[in-house]
Amino acid sequence: MSAAHRIVAIANDAVPGMGLPVSASGMRTAGLAAGLRAHGFDVTVTVPRHRVEHLEAGHAAFAAVPPGTMVLRYGALRQFLDTARPFATLICNSNYIDEIEGAATGHIVFDFFAPKVLEAEGEGHGPAHLDALRARKRRALDMASAVIVNGAKKLDYARDWIAQADPARPEIPVVEADMTYPWPARETEPAPGALSVVVAGYYQRWLDYGNMFVELAGALEAIPALRLTLLIPRLDVEITQAIPGLAACLAHPRTEVRRIMLLDDYFRLLQRHDLFVDLFQPTEERRLAMVTRSVVALGMGVPIVHPGFTEVSGIVEESGAGWLLDPADPTALHDLLHRLAARPEELVARRDAARALGLGRLAPADCLRATAEMLGGMM
Repeated sequence: MSAAHRIVAIANDAVPGMGLPVSASGMRTAGLAAGLRAHGFDVTVTVPRHRVEHLEAGHAAFAAVPPGTMVLRYGALRQFLDTARPFATLICNSNYIDEIEGAATGHIVFDFFAPKVLEAEGEGHGPAHLDALRARKRRALDMASAVIVNGAKKLDYARDWIAQADPARPEIPVVEADMTYPWPARETEPAPGALSVVVAGYYQRWLDYGNMFVELAGALEAIPALRLTLLIPRLDVEITQAIPGLAACLAHPRTEVRRIMLLDDYFRLLQRHDLFVDLFQPTEERRLAMVTRSVVALGMGVPIVHPGFTEVSGIVEESGAGWLLDPADPTALHDLLHRLAARPEELVARRDAARALGLGRLAPADCLRATAEMLGGMM
C-alpha cells in the first residue's frame, strides 16, 4: 500500500474488538475505517489510552487491540502522526484538534458525526462551555481540507459551520458518510409465538420520550404475547420518576432489564427480538440526529419504530424497514403492537427490508463510497 493511501482515523473512545463497552463514537470510527479499507485505503485507528483506562476502571482489562489499531497515551498522538505522515487524518467532531494542530496530519478530514453544540445546548451547559465548544469546532473546520457528514440533513448544517469558521475561505468538499459498521452474520432468531420488543439507550433528562413508555406499559398489560427488554446502561430514581410510564415498564414481570453489554452480546440480543422501538419528541438536535441505536438495530436486521423527523426516518421510509409514528399520538404505538401481535406476518416484509439494509445501504463499502471518491480526488 502506498503512502498516498495511508489514513489515520482518530477515535474518541474505545472501538469494537477490545473487550470493552463501546460508545457511538467508537463504533463510528470503526465503521468509517472498515468502509475506507473496503475501498483500498490503509487505515490505522488510534484509541485514547485515558478512555481505555476509564472503561477498565469499571470492567475487566481490555482483551485485545484489534488489527490496524493503536492505543496511545495523551501527547503521543502528535509523535505518531509525525512518524506515520499519513495522506489524511480523520477526526470525529473536534475532540483532538488541540493535540494534532501543527502535526504531520496530511489532509484533515472533519467527521461531522453529531451536532455536538446542539447536544450541549440541550444538556443545559453554560455559556462558557458552549463558547469554548463553538470556538474549537470553528478552529477544526478552519484546518480541515474536507468534511464528511453523518446523514444528508447535516450537509447544509455543516456548510453553515464552515462559513462561520472562515467566510472568505474557498469551498471545500462536503460529502455524506452515514453511520455504518461491518455487521456480523445472524446467529439466532426471535422466539416464535411471542412479540419481542427491545428499547435501548441512555435515558436523558433533556430528551422528551412522549408517551412511549406509557404505551409500552399499557401494551404489556393488554397483550399476553408481548415481551419487553430494556437495555439501560445507567438509571437513577430521578430519571425513572421523570419519564412517564418507565417505572411501570420496569416493574412488569414480562420486562427484562439489561445493563451495559459488550457489543457482540448486544448484537445477539438484538437478533432475538422482533422489533426495536425508539420514539421521542422533536428538538433541533434530534431533527439532525442519525440515531446510532436505531441504525444498529437496522444493520442487525431488526425493524424499528421511529419518529418521522430524524436522519434515520428517510432510511426507514425508503426501505420499508419499520414504521414511522408520531410520538405525540397517544395510541399509535399501542395500536401497532396490538396489530403485530394479531398479524405477525406483517413483520416479515419489514424484517426482510431491514436485513437487506445491513448488506447494502448500511454496509461500510456503500456508506464510504463518496468519501473514498472524494479522497481519491484529493491525491
